[in-house]
Amino acid sequence: MKILGLASRNGRVYRPEALSGAVGLYEGAKVHVNHAPHGGPGPRSYQDRIGAIRNVTARHGDGLFADFHFNPKHALAEQLLWDAEHA
Repeated sequence: MKILGLASRNGRVYRPEALSGAVGLYEGAKVHVNHAPHGGPGPRSYQDRIGAIRNVTARHGDGLFADFHFNPKHALAEQLLWDAEHA
């Protein structure tokens, strides 16, 4: 899946060299459903974790891509799969 492009919706532009250098920061990153409480950093609920990002690669001119490994028994896994196929 694409995890980061060269330009964001809020106007940020990322240099390809910066993305290549960030691969290690994303490798193994935990993926949670919803945003953190109060929108800030801090501990996350174990129930909100659905998976992790692995095999991160930088594709020249396109951004960062990775494999999304998720728990198929998570309460939202079925919805996630449906959305990935149909939305």
